[in-house]
Amino acid sequence: MQSIQQVMGAPNARSKENVMATDNAVSALGKTIEFHSDSIGDRAVAMQAFLSYLPVTGDAAEGAVVHTRLLTFLENGEPVVFENPEQWLPKILNVLAEVLDTEAFDEGGSARWKQLMLRLQQDAHLGGITAKAFQSLDASGQSKINTLMAA
Repeated sequence: MQSIQQVMGAPNARSKENVMATDNAVSALGKTIEFHSDSIGDRAVAMQAFLSYLPVTGDAAEGAVVHTRLLTFLENGEPVVFENPEQWLPKILNVLAEVLDTEAFDEGGSARWKQLMLRLQQDAHLGGITAKAFQSLDASGQSKINTLMAA
């Protein structure tokens, strides 16, 4: 875990020379959280590192995998996100807006993302936070998410 987090946290992690390795490290972190969380120590710290690095766009194929894994975490009620939605929902909507219509987004997950967004909007507590996060997006991001929701 330390090695993965060192790769992700390196000052030049997103440089052209390193972005592919860094994106793969993020993916490895997500897989470890999902499948071996008992072996990573503080799961919440690992999840925060995973969320903080997103979006993964340097390696588009890996990005599609990572963003689908994010969706799975959210569908499963990821505690780090839903215990502090004011911090993480704006980040997640920004990630979604940035990767929609790119190779870093798996179109096969569109219906799942739409269902998640509807669930967030309809939740008594999360609906207002989601609406505020949506309003904070630029016009392009709002348009992309609106298109997803209209499909």
